[in-house]
Amino acid sequence: MKNKKFNKLLMIISFIAFLITYYLTSYQYSSIVGLVYTLLITIQVLVFFNNNVKNNLHWLLTLAFAVIMVLSVVNSSTVIDTKLSLFLLCSVIIFIGNLCSLIPYNPFIGIRIFSTRNDEGNWRATHNILANLSIPISCLILFLSNFLNLNIVVTISFIIWLVLPIIYSIWIYPKKGEN
Repeated sequence: MKNKKFNKLLMIISFIAFLITYYLTSYQYSSIVGLVYTLLITIQVLVFFNNNVKNNLHWLLTLAFAVIMVLSVVNSSTVIDTKLSLFLLCSVIIFIGNLCSLIPYNPFIGIRIFSTRNDEGNWRATHNILANLSIPISCLILFLSNFLNLNIVVTISFIIWLVLPIIYSIWIYPKKGEN
């Protein structure tokens, strides 16, 4: 169990480091390079969540992306613009997602709808879904921000991030009452 938590922590830290690197250096590359970089980050996330992959591959993948990150930083200078604010938004989403999985059952904090306030198991499941959606939603924001208006991307992503756990909570609540 500790190894899985360590792997998740390592994955989140490296994901955030790669986001910083990409957004500090993305102005000098084309959108295709940005998409490839985002794809590589997504592959790393999927490898970390796959339990069948050997631990040596996890470390090799982390080392390879660390080298890419260092080379990108060496060849760039810092430019603060909307890319940095997009990075900060993705970091906040990941932070809130992880925080939601750590806070104990409380009918006053978190997603407060009838089904989560009445059932602790439903509350935990709903907040775990919110936590598990935080990294894919961040990837969705990064991917779609290359093609669409940033305001539309952020609005749609937040709606998906909040509505999916609520729908899940409302869907499983009556089924628990029948058992």
